[in-house]
Amino acid sequence: KICLSGDLASYFDVWYRVHVDNVGWLGWAKNDAAAGTVGLAKQAEAIQIKLVAKGSSDAPAQDQTALIQLPGLSVKANCSGLGWQTAVGNDAVAGTVGQNRAMEAMQLSLSDSSVSGGISYSAHVSNIGWQSAVFDGATSGTIGQGEQIQAVKISLTGDVSNYFDVWYRVHVSNYGWLGWTKNGSPAGTTKLGIPVQALQVKIVPKGAAAPG
Repeated sequence: KICLSGDLASYFDVWYRVHVDNVGWLGWAKNDAAAGTVGLAKQAEAIQIKLVAKGSSDAPAQDQTALIQLPGLSVKANCSGLGWQTAVGNDAVAGTVGQNRAMEAMQLSLSDSSVSGGISYSAHVSNIGWQSAVFDGATSGTIGQGEQIQAVKISLTGDVSNYFDVWYRVHVSNYGWLGWTKNGSPAGTTKLGIPVQALQVKIVPKGAAAPG
């Protein structure tokens, strides 16, 4: 963040942008707005700064994001016999383990994202099959029908998908935790009648190693 002080700030804007490792030049920010990355473990390699008279046509174009920040994540699970559980965040476990309770529905959403986009997800449900994908806090699965989620698909949408991957895995009855997968691939079981009991989701910088 860079800002001017005193009388200078009354007559000029300070614009700046940073070049980020493996990303390149980000967009321009000005007057103490954040520029760079947060939560990506990527270093800034160069900075460009420009003083511009207020109202001048020399101001740089703001045609791309100046800040890339790891978005917040909320995951809620509706479990048989319990209903909706408290939302959990990035890399935490939603649902139950060791209680023999099936997940029946889920809700996922992003927050504090510095770039546009959201999260999409769908559930494979007993006696129904794959449901259509829903987005950004909507309910996937069923409520009050006694049906079980058996598999899930999760993906990021919009510009956020250019900078981040979403990894996820499920805990299923009879098997425990299955392996991690990412970006819309199915996780769970089909045609076995085995319910998902818990879900773990983690958003990481694009190209980062699998969580496990």
